[in-house]
Amino acid sequence: AVINSKARVTYGEAQGILNKEENHKKPEVQKNIELASDLAKILMSKRFREGSLDLEVPETEVVVDELGHTIDVIKSERVFAHRLIEELMLIANVSVARLINNKNQPALYRIHPPPESENVDRLQHFLSSFGSQQRLNGGLLQKKLTKSLQEFHGKPEGVVLNILALRSMNQASYDKKNIGHFGLGFADYTHFTSPIRRYPDLVVHRILKKLFTPSPSGVLYSEDDLTTFGSVLSAAEQRAVKAERQVVSIKKARFISDKIGEIFTGIISSVNKFGIFVLLRQYDIDGLVKVENLGDDFFEYDENLVILKGKKTGRIFHLGDTVRVLVSAVNTEEGKIDFLLTKEGSDELVTNTKTDRGDHKKRGKTEKDRKRVRKKRFSGRRSKNKA
Repeated sequence: AVINSKARVTYGEAQGILNKEENHKKPEVQKNIELASDLAKILMSKRFREGSLDLEVPETEVVVDELGHTIDVIKSERVFAHRLIEELMLIANVSVARLINNKNQPALYRIHPPPESENVDRLQHFLSSFGSQQRLNGGLLQKKLTKSLQEFHGKPEGVVLNILALRSMNQASYDKKNIGHFGLGFADYTHFTSPIRRYPDLVVHRILKKLFTPSPSGVLYSEDDLTTFGSVLSAAEQRAVKAERQVVSIKKARFISDKIGEIFTGIISSVNKFGIFVLLRQYDIDGLVKVENLGDDFFEYDENLVILKGKKTGRIFHLGDTVRVLVSAVNTEEGKIDFLLTKEGSDELVTNTKTDRGDHKKRGKTEKDRKRVRKKRFSGRRSKNKA
């Protein structure tokens, strides 16, 4: 196939057309965008009606200057133009998966198993603790989950619930066995097209070429080959995701390192036996308050309730709590951020723990300090050699 592109339209320009704020210079392009919007709404409505899960987990956008220095960390803005393209890509992937499946041809599918029962039970516990009457058992789980998330839309608990729901899911992967995609609610799904070109896409392209065209680049793979592809490509995807997260964490740490000593409001996004993670409201950044810095008390971790409870005071830290924290330390090499908790209604710390420097402005050694140390070490070695 040959694509003859009539226009280059950005997401922002497309959204402007859909909002009736601007017109495209080519009427046929504008008409196609409007028709695509109508189709996307129909597809989206059908998808959710049939059980597709609607999770709101915005991606982090790290804003950098021309030198690569982080100048802001924000939640990516998603407009309907983004969803328009996503819906058309989803239906393309479903259509290709059905086409190959109907030919009884072995292929590589994008699969997503349903969550484990214990993870669903834990989500149910959190819903109840937040005051929801919604029950997740019985009926289509995706619909019940979506309804529960909509109940807390726009509330602090909603942010945490979306994170918890995502954590409770199994990892999507590539496999020759077509078991369907739980999150999207599709019985047949593959990666025929994606925003970034993936090798699984190319595998599917080659199968299609062999089935429907005389192209010499078409290939019908054996089941053994597809098993290997599924294993290797799923592992490669996880490595890429891990690397991306690490880079974003480092960029966040570099950004917040200039704000050591400042106090922010946030919500508890995770509770562990070693402390609590707090997600800031002002920036899409989270950090750790170590358990020893939660107050003058011995805090015990309840794995079932996922809380930390003070033995002496009875104070409980659980998911969704609003707290105020001070940025106390930053490891820019590992992308780790430490917070200290402040007393309720006050900027006073709950412990006497201090930041690494009295002025609360820097953590540990600055670059100048490190250069000074390196110079000193070098001088020391040189002196030894002279001796």
